[in-house]
Order: sequence, then structure tokens, then C-alpha cells
Amino acid sequence: MRRIFLVTAMAAATAGCVTNSGGDTIAQISSDISKNAFVKDITVNTPAGAGPQFEATFKKNVSEKLATCAKGTQPCC
Repeated sequence: MRRIFLVTAMAAATAGCVTNSGGDTIAQISSDISKNAFVKDITVNTPAGAGPQFEATFKKNVSEKLATCAKGTQPCC
């Protein structure tokens, strides 16, 4: 179950640059920002029952994936 969640979350994170204001609404950021942006912070809402290393592993894996596409010089999201 955790593996499915992790894969799904990683796919969602790498699907495109979006910003989340903490609610259920996700809005795409403008192309003039996204073309020169990198992801500065990743916030994880750890699911119930996740192991003690879940958050660190998730952040590491997502950061590595984002580093391949979000290569700008301006922090965003």
C-alpha cells in the first residue's frame, strides 16, 4: 500500500509544476515562472501507518525526480 501511495505521489509531483495552497484546489503556475523555477521545499503529510523513514525517503525521491526537470534559478512553490 505504501509503495502504491509513493509511486502515485511521485507521479503527481513530476506531472508538472503546480502550486498548492494547502487545500484541495491545485492551480497551475504561469509558464513565465515555471520555465525558470526550481522546487525549494517539499511538504509531506505523512499517511497514517507509514514507517518512520517515509517522509525522508519520499522527499529524497521526489527531490531527485524534480531536479531532472525543474532546473531553474528562481525558487517557487
